[in-house]
Amino acid sequence: MTYPGRRTPRHAAAALMAALLAGCGGGDGGDSATAAPAATTPPVITPIMPPVTPPVTTPVTQSIDPLFPYQWHLQNTGQDTLSSIRPTAGIDLNLDSLHAAGVRGAGVRVAVIDSGLDIEHEDLKANVVAGGSINFVSGSSDPTPSDTGPDHGTAVAGIVAARGWNGVGGRGVAPESTLQGFNLIAAQNVANYLASLGAAPQSANVDVFNLSIGEDVTDLEPLSRNDIDTVETLFGVTRSGRGGLYIKASGNGFSRMEKIDCSAAQQRGVSCDNAAFDWTNNLAGVTTVGAVNAAGVRASYSTPGASLWIAGLGGEYGRHRDQAPGLIDIAYQPAILTTDLSGCDKGYHRNADPAINALDVATSSLDPLCRYTNGFNGTSAATPSVAGVVAMMLQINPALTQREVDYLLATTARRIDYPGTPVHHEGLAIDDAWVLNAANRAFSNAYGFGLVDARAAVDAALTAKRLAPAQRTNWLASQSSAPEPIPYRDGANGRGQIPISVSENLSVEHVQVAFSTTHRDPGKLRVTLISPSGTRSILLWPFSSLKPLTDTTTAGFSADLMRSNAFLDEKSQGTWRLEVIDVSAPSGTSTAQFTNWSLRIAGR
Repeated sequence: MTYPGRRTPRHAAAALMAALLAGCGGGDGGDSATAAPAATTPPVITPIMPPVTPPVTTPVTQSIDPLFPYQWHLQNTGQDTLSSIRPTAGIDLNLDSLHAAGVRGAGVRVAVIDSGLDIEHEDLKANVVAGGSINFVSGSSDPTPSDTGPDHGTAVAGIVAARGWNGVGGRGVAPESTLQGFNLIAAQNVANYLASLGAAPQSANVDVFNLSIGEDVTDLEPLSRNDIDTVETLFGVTRSGRGGLYIKASGNGFSRMEKIDCSAAQQRGVSCDNAAFDWTNNLAGVTTVGAVNAAGVRASYSTPGASLWIAGLGGEYGRHRDQAPGLIDIAYQPAILTTDLSGCDKGYHRNADPAINALDVATSSLDPLCRYTNGFNGTSAATPSVAGVVAMMLQINPALTQREVDYLLATTARRIDYPGTPVHHEGLAIDDAWVLNAANRAFSNAYGFGLVDARAAVDAALTAKRLAPAQRTNWLASQSSAPEPIPYRDGANGRGQIPISVSENLSVEHVQVAFSTTHRDPGKLRVTLISPSGTRSILLWPFSSLKPLTDTTTAGFSADLMRSNAFLDEKSQGTWRLEVIDVSAPSGTSTAQFTNWSLRIAGR
């Protein structure tokens, strides 16, 4: 089954993106719950606003998808979901009335860029675009995996677009959107990467790109400004210049990462992983997604970070004590029910595997042919829940640009677990929980702007006003004549801070940051971006997975690209400050220095 936090590192990622950069100018990165994936690269948007398309209402019968009652993420009344612990009523996507009104993603193409896609699956086949998929291993248009292991991509696809009201299985968030599969994970190279994300005839007309893929990171790869700009513009032609929606998983490394010691983070209640460590999450145009469980709080594995935009529903482990006794309580919270590779000798639900609940068990009366699983989870599951909502928004208003979709998601999201509980280490905040910025926008590193609300987002899409044209500052560099000593645990009176003055007066959408230090152990650093209005956003917290620097050729820890979304709708004009603090020793001044930094602000 899917175990959040146990992501297979994408060893080919750095080489893949290095080659991409060598040929086109780019970077490296990605995220996945059980598979070994690749990276994402979103576009710069040229707004185009054709007429709004109203939904077509067709009859809906609610009772003929036999597994729908267990899909709490679609409709949650606190019902039995086959796990020992029931979901908290009301924690769902708020979309049932949309389906009844005919808003189901019709006419919107969704690409599942992943490990594969079972295109003959009984609950997916009707929505699969004929000839629209690519198997990069065989060269065919059928990306169905040939092995018998779990297929991450088929499970992801079912969350987006399992067909509804057809008498089998359950249904997807956008059950009339269409699916295209690209098994990039199985064959990672530059050509396949580009083909998956809009450069091939099969992907050129895709509207939404689901990227439940990534890697575990212990050090940050260097990127040039040209690399960043090239990747950000690479997919600007998608959706006829309106920008494809690149919906990206943040990661599953809150408490566990593959072959990484996360004990220091676990002891202090902070995440081992950081969404910013996957550089693609920091690019303009990427919508980074965290996960919420059926209790309405951050899922136990979900990777936080200032680059998160929104949260979807990812669940927990879906075990039942009758089938899987003796586990910790979190294992018995609901997972996500979705499609699986067809057959009892393959996929997640195999007769040979240990039982976990009444569906994922040998000779299950609920799923005797083993075509579904009720144990899928992770930000890999949360991401397609958001992708499905985006598909419904685009059905209602296909004219929306990528920026406009993101803005509507942010401004309609549900605040959950609010105001949250900050985490402190010896009196120093290392996780601020929810922060209310000067524009009255609430933001959390764990949830972004909150849990996606399908009804509110679609309603907003129907009446949306066009955002003012995108504007972006140049990269603005600090002008300090001397480096700033990095203080120990004390940033009072501006210690550890370097200012940058911004003259442009934009309404902020996001801020990108780069910085350099001579510090050699990033696991001891807290890095905070402070706006002219005084809003603080923690970009880097201590006790993370980043390992100490060991090579003697590197001056110290640096980051060429991080991003914060916490300043949405604040004004950019004024003095921005970046603060770097060492949390590891008593008060005093470190021998390490904060040497310089730069920022770029995107807005309107």
